[in-house]
Amino acid sequence: MIRFIKTLSLFFLFFLIIGFVTLSYYQPLSLVENNSFHKNVELISAINFKNKLSRNYTSIGWSRANITPHGKVNTTRGMVKKPFESVLDSLFVSCIYLKSGMEEFVIVSYDLLLVTPSLAKAVRVKFQGLGISNVYFSASHTHSAFGNYGKGIVSEIALGEFKQVLLDDLVNKTELALEQAINKQDTLLNISFSEKKINRCINRLTKAEYVDEGLRQIHFSTHKAKAILSSLNIHPTFNWARTQVMSKDYPRIFSKDKKNEFGMFVAGTMGSINPINYKIDTMQITKFKEFIDATGYSTYADTIKNVELINFHSIQLETPILAPLLTESIAASSWLTSLLLGPLNTSIEVLRIGEVLMIALPCELSAEYYSELQELAESKGLYLMVTSFNGSYLGYATPSRNFEIDHSETRNMNWLGKYGGDYFSELVKVIIEKQS
Repeated sequence: MIRFIKTLSLFFLFFLIIGFVTLSYYQPLSLVENNSFHKNVELISAINFKNKLSRNYTSIGWSRANITPHGKVNTTRGMVKKPFESVLDSLFVSCIYLKSGMEEFVIVSYDLLLVTPSLAKAVRVKFQGLGISNVYFSASHTHSAFGNYGKGIVSEIALGEFKQVLLDDLVNKTELALEQAINKQDTLLNISFSEKKINRCINRLTKAEYVDEGLRQIHFSTHKAKAILSSLNIHPTFNWARTQVMSKDYPRIFSKDKKNEFGMFVAGTMGSINPINYKIDTMQITKFKEFIDATGYSTYADTIKNVELINFHSIQLETPILAPLLTESIAASSWLTSLLLGPLNTSIEVLRIGEVLMIALPCELSAEYYSELQELAESKGLYLMVTSFNGSYLGYATPSRNFEIDHSETRNMNWLGKYGGDYFSELVKVIIEKQS
């Protein structure tokens, strides 16, 4: 009996030590108390965002390259990464290239779940070798894309075992898309901006249905053709999770090439919003497109002023304190968080083209913030497009008012804590306020 008690005590002590090393009590840190927030506000406030009007014509080109892998690759859904059984539609990396005088700017989007830090770093190195440093990253966020291209523990949990050959292929295809875009460049004649209200979605935290979200589109026109950059704050999850099918999901609606027209999709503020999804309906993406086509524009600016005015900033932030949450009051310890996430390079990218303001975030900000951010931008005479997956990733950033809701967005995928959404929405507000 004494031996049993001793053995039981040792087991208890062992698990107590494991718990002490890997877990910690979570105490929410308000923005007033958050030192990194104040430092980042000061950092952004010190930046001169004033755009210089170029006397040069702006040229633009666009292209895409097929990144659909050959051979065995895994899905990104579920803890067990199963291999794909078929390809519903091919995946691409799309690229829009802009040149004003001697300055070059590139918008890159992948038909992938996200842009991993390893992918963004490798592409930046490749582009810097070509003399290009102004790179704006995003992804379609399709949940039916392949994985295996992210380094680190968390990346491999989310995307499966890292394969260098897949990462190398993505980098090479990105370079190919850029080269083709440069070769096709022509004079940029006009930019227009449009928006449609799309209410075929649900807030998966509050369970509100038929939520209004905006399909925002930037139209770039040259002498002979047009490119349309589309963004929507709705998760691409029409394809049923139980099917091992590779697909763009609904972003394919906006990524098809037509005669003299190029389409490209970038994920918006993807937090909290799912499509109203009928899993047994195999035609639901087609019906979603029909609804979009039948919906009139709520905003249409036929001509954006000062298209010669292009400015780019990559703002290197102090990374907030991160702690993946298990419950409302228990989080991963700082040691475990550091082990899982590794060293992080956190940034926000800002691309201003005339009256269009694009902001790329390192988190999945809740779409609940968008209306107030858009209202602020409109008060400054700007058309706003906030996007996700810029090559950094800090998890979901949800409103503090929703923190008590028990959901993956507010728990294990919430690394920023209760006030993470408030943190990044306030930083976006500072960026907007600084525009002139």
